[in-house]
Amino acid sequence: EGSVIEGSVLAGDVIEVNKARGESKLKPWHGIVMLLFQLAAAITLLAYVQLQLGIAGLIITELFIAAVAIVGMFLFRGTWRDLLPMAKPRLRQVIGSVVLWIAAYFAAIAASAITMAIFPSVMETSRAMSEFFADASFFIAVIVSSFLAGTCEELMHRGFILSSLRVIKSNKLKVLICGVMFGLFHLDPTRFLPTAILGALFAFIVLKTGNILIVMGLHFLHDIVALGATVLNSGEAAYEAQEAALEAASTGGMMFMTAFVMLLIAAIPFAVGMILMRDPFYSKAETP
Repeated sequence: EGSVIEGSVLAGDVIEVNKARGESKLKPWHGIVMLLFQLAAAITLLAYVQLQLGIAGLIITELFIAAVAIVGMFLFRGTWRDLLPMAKPRLRQVIGSVVLWIAAYFAAIAASAITMAIFPSVMETSRAMSEFFADASFFIAVIVSSFLAGTCEELMHRGFILSSLRVIKSNKLKVLICGVMFGLFHLDPTRFLPTAILGALFAFIVLKTGNILIVMGLHFLHDIVALGATVLNSGEAAYEAQEAALEAASTGGMMFMTAFVMLLIAAIPFAVGMILMRDPFYSKAETP
């Protein structure tokens, strides 16, 4: 009945009831205000801090993101459930979430390929990120870019912001809004599509499972994979090879063909993941 997101009863119903009991007062504009504040701080103060302090500045930035979420919760009379929804998921949901992440990973590659075809300067962004993390040990880079990002950014986006959208009846719209806001959060037009895809997926998973720890783990996993790829592709020779490949692929629509192939590959885990996540594990009738 209906779409997968709308037709099945999501664990979001459980979250809604819990919030009603905790008398959460969050509204959509609260999430927008806090995101705008966060972006303003990132463009001004935090950009300078990262430029001056490097990895230490990035640590400060991630902790600032978590602090904004916590302050927003108290300021707008939210609850800890808003930041940390912890419904107990079933094993099938956990497996389905991982499978959907695999689909999203290939879809993000497709989005990146399209972005590279339109904005070749994306290679400069990738190179700058590689050089940024080259200044620190791999272990520190993992902690900062993966663990802290997976924890702090999820508290803000799939915790505070997603909870602020609870008055919106359409789960599709909640997923779309979270995806767009997560894409904007990265302040980089060349990364908007890939990050928006991940943001939308993580919002769907939280709505479906009622558990933010799953997406924290997936966010960590995604960043580990991305960081590993960055390290493997670092070095002058690797950069030159990437630029040569991009120049060759950007002609004749090869990047768009790459995107099409990636989307075809993504379709299989996407279908499997949606089947695993489709069952109405939670329903209003079962909610005490």
